[in-house]
Amino acid sequence: MRKGGVLADRRRLDAPLISVVMPVYNVERYVAEAVESILTQTFQDFEFLIFDDGSNDGSLTILKEYANHDKRIQLFAKPHQGYVPWLNEGIKMARGEFIARMDADDVSLPQRFVRQMQHLCRHPDCVAVGCDTLMIDPDGDALGKVIHDVEHKAIESDLLNGGLGVIAHPTCMMRRSTLLAIGGYREEFESIEDFDLWLRLAELGCLANLPEVLLKYRVHYTNVVFTQVDRQRQHADRIINEARLRRGLKPLPHSIWSYTAPTFVERHQSWASQALGSGYQRTALKHAFISLRKAPFSPRSWLTLCVSALPKSLRQLLKATLVSAGLWTASR
Repeated sequence: MRKGGVLADRRRLDAPLISVVMPVYNVERYVAEAVESILTQTFQDFEFLIFDDGSNDGSLTILKEYANHDKRIQLFAKPHQGYVPWLNEGIKMARGEFIARMDADDVSLPQRFVRQMQHLCRHPDCVAVGCDTLMIDPDGDALGKVIHDVEHKAIESDLLNGGLGVIAHPTCMMRRSTLLAIGGYREEFESIEDFDLWLRLAELGCLANLPEVLLKYRVHYTNVVFTQVDRQRQHADRIINEARLRRGLKPLPHSIWSYTAPTFVERHQSWASQALGSGYQRTALKHAFISLRKAPFSPRSWLTLCVSALPKSLRQLLKATLVSAGLWTASR
């Protein structure tokens, strides 16, 4: 750890090194686990700024219990406006040198803060650092690891060419001074605000990801990638082409956005395939059965179940046969 400079000044002022900013909206099923995962970090010098965005379930009640028992938590009950206003308010209120993002439905692993803080201290040119993630389903069962680009050059190139997931938003730790320098998040890009943020941060410093899983990223039915696809699509091309123009690059000749939100059944089929490909057969079978119950006459539901139930050797043979026959896409 560095001695002197900003860190020493902050210690003399009794300010924390890290400010954690977490907006919350109607996640009573998950929020306790998310809060616990922050409070049990191995690095404990932080403040925890939690903004409840007008939840109408039991989220706020759960948060009040934690705030009453841990003085590091500052809880703010706000009217429902969306996450971005509260992210910006958190940045302004924060006393820490570093801002750690957290989502109320995810789980940070115990070493996350210490690993990311060490990276930022050792690399003063780095303005934001994320990490690899383990995707988990609504029940917390593992679906598979997601590996992200590590170096700035690859991350920025991906961003400028339409790579939307180069840093998982709830994994990032950022320098507060740089966030203030760029004016924080732009509220007009709510739901895809992180994509815009990375591109603007990259103009002032380096982006990075640590090549280790430090967060469990939960996918469930109310993720914005499922519920706000149209809104994200409207903003994505504008964000990327504005960023390219700021760098003297030509706009992309085509839209970067080809994603369409899956149906309930398609979502479970996809989760089954992802879990199976990562070796989590029990999780795959769970989602295959859900798919079959909801769509018992769907050929893909039956294929998903059959493939999930087979031993690995037979599964690979069947999939190869189905792919060659055009009955199964290689990405499933």
